[in-house]
Amino acid sequence: MIRLASYLSLCFYSLFMLSACGSQGDTAFDVSREADTTWLVKILKEKYSEYRDTRYFLKWFDLNGDGESEAIVYIIGPVICGSGGCNTLVFDKSSGEYKQIAELTVTQPPILASEDLVNGWSVLVSQSYGGGAVAGYSEYTFRGKAYPNNASQIIGVMPRGTILIPEISFFKEGVALFKN
Repeated sequence: MIRLASYLSLCFYSLFMLSACGSQGDTAFDVSREADTTWLVKILKEKYSEYRDTRYFLKWFDLNGDGESEAIVYIIGPVICGSGGCNTLVFDKSSGEYKQIAELTVTQPPILASEDLVNGWSVLVSQSYGGGAVAGYSEYTFRGKAYPNNASQIIGVMPRGTILIPEISFFKEGVALFKN
């Protein structure tokens, strides 16, 4: 009976110590993500420097199962979007730094990562209507090194997946890229 009590005490103590370690790991992750976001905002400011009313929506999500989250950025503003939608950018971290692997044109939220994989990457899906497009959902499939700028195909029903950028009502819901 004493051995059982000692064993249970040891198990409880071990779980307690492990839970403390987990919270330290989360803090380190948050600091790293903050640095990544700061870097990303710098890149976006360079790219959209002429468009002071630009806003963005950002989601970190692992699209290829490598344990490293990619940055999915929906860019919106009164000058940079057309009647069919706005651009969505995807950045992948490889070799320690991020590089842009997609600039999906004419996308509209919701934007999701489908449960389907092509070449080991999630199929990206955005709502599609306006600008002469047939209403439905645009699919973007990974092509080895990048996603194509234009949809791979239009489908009629939203597939199952994880919503990365939810539907929005007004562009000012996004984070201001520049402080006017």
